[in-house]
Amino acid sequence: MMGENLENTTDSELSLAAIGALLDEKLNGKLDPLLKRIDSINDSVTVLRENVKLNERNVNETTSRVETLEKKNKELGEQLDTTQKELRELSSKVLQNEVHSRRENLRFYGIPEERNEN
Repeated sequence: MMGENLENTTDSELSLAAIGALLDEKLNGKLDPLLKRIDSINDSVTVLRENVKLNERNVNETTSRVETLEKKNKELGEQLDTTQKELRELSSKVLQNEVHSRRENLRFYGIPEERNEN
């Protein structure tokens, strides 16, 4: 049966089959490097995606740390304001105490005192 098919095939059909085989061979020869290049690009894209994810995590962690530090800085600023206010009040009280204590330590001679004088 196969022998009959070969006998019935014409030269043009054999030529078309040969041309098809030659085209397949040439196309495969051109496609293989392209497919390898596409695989290489896909690998690069995968690596880049992983890097982007890592960078996103780092940015999120850094943002969280900055927010924490800003909050702590605000708290410390408020504590500083309160401490400075207390320091001013205490300095004023110390000055008043010094003035009062010196007032009691002064003695004047030769100046007559009047009754009910401060």
